[in-house]
Amino acid sequence: MSYYDPFQRYNRGQRPAQGRQAQDPQRRQPTLEDYHQLVNAYQEAQKKQEEMAKQLATSQEALRQQTKTAIDLNEALIATKNALAEAQAQISSLSNRDEQAEGEWQERYLRLQAETENYRRRLEGRIAVEVAQQRNQILEDMLALADHLELALQHMDRPHEAQESATVEANFRQNLEATLRAFLETLKKHGVQPMEPMGKPFDPQIHEALGRVSHAELPEDHVAAVVRTGYLIDDQLLRPARVLVSSGVEA
Repeated sequence: MSYYDPFQRYNRGQRPAQGRQAQDPQRRQPTLEDYHQLVNAYQEAQKKQEEMAKQLATSQEALRQQTKTAIDLNEALIATKNALAEAQAQISSLSNRDEQAEGEWQERYLRLQAETENYRRRLEGRIAVEVAQQRNQILEDMLALADHLELALQHMDRPHEAQESATVEANFRQNLEATLRAFLETLKKHGVQPMEPMGKPFDPQIHEALGRVSHAELPEDHVAAVVRTGYLIDDQLLRPARVLVSSGVEA
């Protein structure tokens, strides 16, 4: 059986040994099994080489990543140092401006304080003028009452016949009623209106009870008589009405 001798390049140009070498049993020709062992050894060596190449590539990639990370960290460190230097410069600049800013704020504070004081004085003066105008308006509206009373007195001072006395008294009453109506109209112009509690349930919030009286038509705890009129201003109590409260029908 013939086969390829992988060791023929080592035996090329050599002749078979004679004598003692030919008779040495250790020096024999390679067999097919030796060939397979050599192939297996080559394949294993090739696999180890590929694994080492992969490991080397992995190590190189890791080294590249580490190098890139180191570069990024170095750049970040440089940027941080620059930012720190800039912040220190700004702090130094701000500390230099603090004294100037403090002086400016103090000046602004004094100026605002003076403006506030002037505004307060102007406001007080304007309020005083408005109050005086409102007071004068109210007093001017009240003068109509004096006019009505003067006319009534002038009419009373004129001489009249005895038979005219009843007419004079009636006219005087009419003048007084007209004066009262004018007065109520003046109050109404300023938001003041009289209350009409007669016959209504007693309310201690707006009524002031002076006593109790029996009343044949009104139930108990109702206003039976008004002693002094109460007034409201803008739907709020200005003065409570003084009233007598019904105690019902006497038994």
